[in-house]
Amino acid sequence: MVKVAIAGGTSPTLGHSIIKAILATNGRHTPIILSRLKPDSNEPTPTTTLIANHPVETRYVDYHSQPTLTPALSDIHTVISVLLSPNPTDWANSQINLFHASISAGVKRFAPSEFALGTAMHHKAPMDAPKIVVWDAIQQAIRDTGSPIETTRFVCGGFMNYLGIGCPGDEQEALAGFRERPYLFNIRDGWVEAPLRDDGGYPRTTMTEIGDVGRFVAAALDLERWERGEMAMVGEVVGFGEVVRVIEKVTGRTMRVKEVGREELRREIEGLQPADWVRRMECGYNLVYCDDVDGETALEGYLNKMCPQVKPVGIAEYLERYWGKGAEGGSTAPAAE
Repeated sequence: MVKVAIAGGTSPTLGHSIIKAILATNGRHTPIILSRLKPDSNEPTPTTTLIANHPVETRYVDYHSQPTLTPALSDIHTVISVLLSPNPTDWANSQINLFHASISAGVKRFAPSEFALGTAMHHKAPMDAPKIVVWDAIQQAIRDTGSPIETTRFVCGGFMNYLGIGCPGDEQEALAGFRERPYLFNIRDGWVEAPLRDDGGYPRTTMTEIGDVGRFVAAALDLERWERGEMAMVGEVVGFGEVVRVIEKVTGRTMRVKEVGREELRREIEGLQPADWVRRMECGYNLVYCDDVDGETALEGYLNKMCPQVKPVGIAEYLERYWGKGAEGGSTAPAAE
């Protein structure tokens, strides 16, 4: 029995999906939730959190205190982080501290929080700079200590669950805990924002459903070695134009497609205020889509090959399930005007 600690495991999206998938290994692996120690609590006494009707041990830690982190990892084989923080510096420092504690505790495997586009694009997106800081610190710590710990970064492209926002089917199931605002595809309100390559064509996108992300991560626990700096999982790689075509076919509605090129995106970024950080982030990722580069927005599914028992849902199947005629209430997306 291998214990796997999920930092940020109380997350209703990635944390929940990874833990649920680990629980499905029937005892082969045991999930442990790492949760932030409450400021008013001096005793980090473990409790349990109910996930998929299973009690999961929850250990409370201070990510800025090695004395609480290291003991919490003393019996842990693998640490997987899905940490989020509105403060990029705090986010990076928390993961770096967690990694140093993992080395001290003798953890065998570690994966920092990634779960987005390919790591090769980090240098293009200012909002991804903290991810570079974390990975560089991890590699430096390994060199400094000579630790045999195995490290990797899980990437999955965009979450397919964006397509479920406002669906007439089981929206709670479709979103899998996802609570973000629409990005790129807003079927509910009938619009699509499509980045354009410099030649005027549509780029490709990689989408993976959150539940499938959890299943791929759980399957990766059984790999003999984590010997790659990045392990990608793929629900489907498809061009923006094809996604629009499938949406319109399934819903019977015409989407309003707003095409945005590189220069338009740059101008928009220049005009944004500091409070518009979410839109700034979206525009930054859209610029990466404009490049349409293999390994960045179009991923190769390494874990799909290594873990063929995981059968991820594709875009058409997902849309049929939650927007098709069989979905409760039928399609309700508004027609384009």
